[in-house]
Amino acid sequence: MSSSVACTIEPYRRGTSFNDWFARLKFFFKVNKISEDDKMAYFITLSGPVMFDEIKLLYPAGNFEEAAFDDLISKLKNRLDKIEPDLVQRYKFSTRIQNPEETTEDFVLALKLQAEFCGFANFKETAILDRLIAGIKDKNLRQRLLSEEKLTLASAEKIIVTWEVARANAGTAIDQQNAGLGQIAAVRNTLGAQEGKAYGKLRQTLELARKYRDDNYNRGAGSSRGPVKSRLGVRSYDYGQQGRGERLYGSRTTDFRQERRDMTRPKPDYSQMICNFCGLKGHIRRRCFKLKNLHRDAVNLVDSPGPSTDHDIAELMGRMQTYESDGEESDSDTCWKRRGNGTSKPNTSS
Repeated sequence: MSSSVACTIEPYRRGTSFNDWFARLKFFFKVNKISEDDKMAYFITLSGPVMFDEIKLLYPAGNFEEAAFDDLISKLKNRLDKIEPDLVQRYKFSTRIQNPEETTEDFVLALKLQAEFCGFANFKETAILDRLIAGIKDKNLRQRLLSEEKLTLASAEKIIVTWEVARANAGTAIDQQNAGLGQIAAVRNTLGAQEGKAYGKLRQTLELARKYRDDNYNRGAGSSRGPVKSRLGVRSYDYGQQGRGERLYGSRTTDFRQERRDMTRPKPDYSQMICNFCGLKGHIRRRCFKLKNLHRDAVNLVDSPGPSTDHDIAELMGRMQTYESDGEESDSDTCWKRRGNGTSKPNTSS
């Protein structure tokens, strides 16, 4: 053997298959042309500390160097790779289904490997085909296999390969289409975000303008001069805040209230009403000019230094009879008599 080693192999790890690891080790012996006498030394060196502990358990006296190499490998296989009975292997085979992340091709290969330990003999291919149809996760592929006449394991494998290639191509086309739709959606989202940002800026500008207007309004209302509308007298007056109205309008508060009442209160219509004092149509007693003149004359007439109640009452009754007469005496005669002597009774005779 040459002084240098052509390749190397990693140490054995607990829990992995010892048969697989030892199969790779035999290729290492073959490449490096290891002799039968040196295989034990290379095996203990390359297998690592885990394998060395197992060897010491199999040979407690420490005489494993004297044991035959084939005998050591057989004991390690029985200890590390315990072969389960055929019944357990067939149970695992019958309950095997395709995993979510497992391709259909890998599922077929796994079924073939599991069938080697079940003792099916000539029934092996039929068992694999049955388990394959029952365990695949793609329902459309299962329907495709069941619709095939005289289906065999070899023809099923060909259909599965074709199916996987077609699905991969279709998936690529769908991914490209989805990528295009995703780009369109991204552009729309970008435009929407820009529009939303512009709308937000516009709204913020409007809020600032409104706040600036309110601040100026409040600042103007609290100053000595007041806003322009209040100085011109056109600002609405708040009847609930008397003090504020007095501040804004000063001494004109009472006049302003009267003007507001005159403008807002509707004028009554007396055109169809009859006065119960003079009997004329077009006004009421409160608006009767004759009654107002009567009260004014009664108050202003003075006949003697002292008040004479009886005289005033008699004169008042005489005037009322004069006004209520139906044209028996003209207005000129009445006025002459009233101007002639304020203390005499009006002449009602013809």
